Amino acid sequence: MSESAVVGLRVADLSGKILYVNETFPRIVGYPAQDLLGREPPYPYWIENLMPHIEAALSHADSTAQTLRFQAKKKNGDLFWAELRLSPILDENGRAFGTIGALFDVTPLVTARQRVEDANERFTRVVESMASAIAVLSEPDRSTLFFANRSYRTLFNDLPYGGARLLKRFEATPPSVQSEGIFDEESGRWFDVRLQPIVWTRSEPAVMMIATDITERRELELAREAQLRRAESTHRLVTMGEMASSLAHELNQPLAAIANYANAAATMLAAGTLSKEREAQSFSRIENQAQRAGRIIQRIRGFARKTDAKLEPVAVQTVIQETLELANIQARKLESSIELHVPENLPLMMGDGVMLEQLLLNLLKNGMEACAGANLPPERRVMRLYAEIDPQDASRIRFSIVDHGPGIPEELRSKLFDAFYSTKSEGMGMGLNICRSIAELHGGELIVKTTPGGGSTFSFTVPVIGAEGNKA
Repeated sequence: MSESAVVGLRVADLSGKILYVNETFPRIVGYPAQDLLGREPPYPYWIENLMPHIEAALSHADSTAQTLRFQAKKKNGDLFWAELRLSPILDENGRAFGTIGALFDVTPLVTARQRVEDANERFTRVVESMASAIAVLSEPDRSTLFFANRSYRTLFNDLPYGGARLLKRFEATPPSVQSEGIFDEESGRWFDVRLQPIVWTRSEPAVMMIATDITERRELELAREAQLRRAESTHRLVTMGEMASSLAHELNQPLAAIANYANAAATMLAAGTLSKEREAQSFSRIENQAQRAGRIIQRIRGFARKTDAKLEPVAVQTVIQETLELANIQARKLESSIELHVPENLPLMMGDGVMLEQLLLNLLKNGMEACAGANLPPERRVMRLYAEIDPQDASRIRFSIVDHGPGIPEELRSKLFDAFYSTKSEGMGMGLNICRSIAELHGGELIVKTTPGGGSTFSFTVPVIGAEGNKA
């Protein structure tokens, strides 16, 4: 008989009496050979009587080994898993007169398998309980559903087509807007979709999809965006209403000039003294004043009708010039002035020109109103508008509006940008909230600091063309 160091061998007669064991068998079962030889079932290492199982196995066997796996106990009480490969011993007539058994300690194998099964069970429980729809689909056709959790089955009826449809829409969506969610028209839901190529069992290529229902969140976001657009539009109209009288005065100037030039030309024409040179001069002046009035009206219409953000290349000087056409009207009304500190040759920005004008106009207007409300003398009602390359980030332009007004108390700054909060007796309290939203739309933030010597300084940044993710 073999004295294998790995396999425990034992020979028994048909009654089960042990006739022989090799050296390994006692080490495996934890009993010395003298406790085993001549012993009939049940054996000392058995936890339960396995004889019926052995007999059943042998009754269906020929010369082929039958395998029996069971848990056993050593003499010291330690439990282990054993695997017995049992074969009959046949005489020359083919009749069994005994058995030979090969015993293996398979505790590590059984333990490892149990750990895997336990882990799979825990994983399955976790995945099944997740609110996100999880599915594994075949690649590349995605026509086979390898796995689906309960949430997926509830949404898509345990079919692959729902997941495949959602993945197709996800992959067709630009990466820049994928994070906003994918709308599934069939279910009427919004999903945050994630996918991961994997290898399924038998080396089958597959893709795992995790789709999280974000319908409620997305609807709230859309409602908030719509509310913000309405508030922004309303705020622009309110601003125009507040400036109506000043605008009327501003428009009267070019209209009065047009009327004067036209009357003078008509008088000279009637008197026969209108020379070709004076005629051309009069028409040129009328044209210039008409263009001036048209520019004012155009800026007002563009400012009031703006609804959706459109980021595109825009020049710093253009934004400032357009802003001043309206801001200077308010400055004259409030006996204020605006100083520009803008170097030449600043790079183009990536931004929404009208929204940036609204932001600058609102900040300038707030500063002028604060100075006027504090009854400061005109020489102190000076708004200083700075535009420069941001010292902390060369890829952005920093705008700063500096005043030497009454300033903002420290205890009010935390509420300053809240919607519907205002320090004024009139107004909606949306101005600075909208300003902050515009600044954030351009990837920056609106901050306020105390101006040295008194007053407030508001600043924000806008990306320049050529900055990462903002190339024209």
